[in-house]
Amino acid sequence: MSTLVRLLVALLLVSPLAYADDTSPPVTDCQQGVGLLLPLDSAPFARAADMVRLGTSAWSAAHPDSPRFVVYATTGEVANIVSRYGQAAASGCRAIIGPLTRNAVSALAGQDITRLPTLALNVPDTPVRANPNLWFFGLTLEAEARQLAWLAFQEGHRNVAIVGTRNPVTSRAQQAFAEEWQKLGGSIIQQYEASRDPADLAALEQALSHSKADGILLAADQNNASLIRPYLGLTPVYGFSMAYTSNTSPRNNDLNGTRFLDMPWLLAPDNSEVQLYARLDPSPGMDMERLYALGIDAARLATQLLANGQLNGGAIAGVSGTLRPQPDGVIARELLPAQFVQGTVVRQDTVNQ
Repeated sequence: MSTLVRLLVALLLVSPLAYADDTSPPVTDCQQGVGLLLPLDSAPFARAADMVRLGTSAWSAAHPDSPRFVVYATTGEVANIVSRYGQAAASGCRAIIGPLTRNAVSALAGQDITRLPTLALNVPDTPVRANPNLWFFGLTLEAEARQLAWLAFQEGHRNVAIVGTRNPVTSRAQQAFAEEWQKLGGSIIQQYEASRDPADLAALEQALSHSKADGILLAADQNNASLIRPYLGLTPVYGFSMAYTSNTSPRNNDLNGTRFLDMPWLLAPDNSEVQLYARLDPSPGMDMERLYALGIDAARLATQLLANGQLNGGAIAGVSGTLRPQPDGVIARELLPAQFVQGTVVRQDTVNQ
């Protein structure tokens, strides 16, 4: 055992990681590689976790000299996640990718146990103390909403109405958009909570027809967005990528004219970087494709962490976006603009983000 590994084990024995559960599997030899701390043993998140795992495998296939990636399957329980982190460190891993869920990342950040360079695949619920070993990289809708506010502002809009549904995820994104919009100097004319009732939608249409809004944020998933969008009139509409679920969905026609942001993996298949990696065939759907791309870029970032111990502040051309490490440890993802046109998705290359 190397001196570095002996030191890590000694540190772990006096940390919260010492309280491992009794059902821990045998330690796997990580061979100075990267541990994947993914909720493969949690039914609600297993499929998403497997997409991330497949993404890291795609990176390895395209880069044969990349470090070894070793899976440490977790459940959704904090004690289990902490235990697996300790096993990964003790078995020779030099960096960690994971956890995946927001709750798990919050728990890991709060326990202050990140002895190795760690790339968490989400952001914590509340701000945490800066930790040079802990980076946050994920597909948060709030970050997308803030970037969408910039896009709408750059395209000349100043007075927007927000139309959303009763949903905790989209509610957080609406708030992020509103905060960024007001920082930019824009005004929010009105916020509407839309239902699926035709009478309510007709009333919404009537209200918007008398509104002074020059842009609309439609904060909804595809099922709701495709129902609401036809009632929003001719005012430019901006939506979230969660409304884009398939190239062939008939609901895309109901979203015509809606502008949104998404990653190069989905919008730029001809990109030279994107073409390095195997495609999922058949496609499991856009939501799973995004997690696959996240796995590719997570492997990219972890490889840099192994080489340098840190991530520099320069732009990194990734398949999930242009990646920019921030001083607070967050990896920002710059996305590409697109629009629904005649039932298909068209990239908007003329937009300067």
